[in-house]
Amino acid sequence: MSWMKTLATDYSSILETLLVPGEYHDSVTDISLDYHYEKGYRTLLLDIDNTLMTYGEKELSLQHYNWVQSAKLLGFDIYLVSNNSKRHRMKRVFDQLKLTGIYFACKPFTFSTREFMQDNHIDPSSTIVIGDQLFKDVILGNWLHCYTILVKPINLADTFIQTIQFELEKSILRRFGVI
Repeated sequence: MSWMKTLATDYSSILETLLVPGEYHDSVTDISLDYHYEKGYRTLLLDIDNTLMTYGEKELSLQHYNWVQSAKLLGFDIYLVSNNSKRHRMKRVFDQLKLTGIYFACKPFTFSTREFMQDNHIDPSSTIVIGDQLFKDVILGNWLHCYTILVKPINLADTFIQTIQFELEKSILRRFGVI
């Protein structure tokens, strides 16, 4: 029976490695960019929908736009990584921020993001993945061996499914002592 306890401990450890973000904040604007730059992080992979803007917004708020500009001024290389498949929407955001990235990334699967990182010579050990979904953004970042920051979704009531997902994510974060 001790092997079962070991197996349960190993399973819990694997889940913790995949599901626990390095940090949790109410908004991207609460993230201390100076602190992370001093720690040696140089690249940000940012989710868009419900992290920087809601699904219905056509442009970033001034507050989020200024936060991205502050990160650029500090010296961060910033790329946008989104699961959104609407090319015209993503192009509008890329153009507004004067950034590149990938859309329809199929997070949490790593294949497209890993290829993008290799093509752009992005070092995972100096990269932070920031997003609003534990099961997509955090798993992606942790699988890629990046530092991960989870933020609360901007709009908590987009759909019934997303509301359930957010509640499940909160219970997991409580279980691992993140919140």
